[in-house]
Amino acid sequence: MRQKTDKLYSVIESFSNAMLITQSSDGLHSRPMAVAKVEPTSNTIWFATEMDSGKIDEILSNPEVNVSFQGKLGFASLTGEAKITQDQDKVDDLWSPAWKVWFPKGKDESSITLIEVHASQGEFWDASGKEGISMLVDAAKAIMNDEKPETSKSRNAKVNLD
Repeated sequence: MRQKTDKLYSVIESFSNAMLITQSSDGLHSRPMAVAKVEPTSNTIWFATEMDSGKIDEILSNPEVNVSFQGKLGFASLTGEAKITQDQDKVDDLWSPAWKVWFPKGKDESSITLIEVHASQGEFWDASGKEGISMLVDAAKAIMNDEKPETSKSRNAKVNLD
């Protein structure tokens, strides 16, 4: 189990952006977000936004969210519960100079709001490194034998994080 969890976070930590999916009165709502921090030991992903953002109301109405990561060689998905905080100590801890794009007054801007996503379940698909080479070999064998390739548990797995 720990090996799959480590692999999940290895894939996730390769991303600087994710899609945060919330539930609105109109259905699901996705938007790209910069990842502020990944904390594998607590299964937590942090994002920063403004307090008057629509995603805040959506999370307060229904805290169940999904965070989706996609790249050329890896994919991951986390399902969990989001919480909203304006804890200044945590803002100070997470602050990045890149955030000045959204918060020109800096880390003391009163509108900075953090979204803390505590993941309860995750899934990853990894096609990087030797996993990617193995996938290509399996795909070639499957094509030559007119078969579908088998899914490798080292390249893809669901992980219960609770």
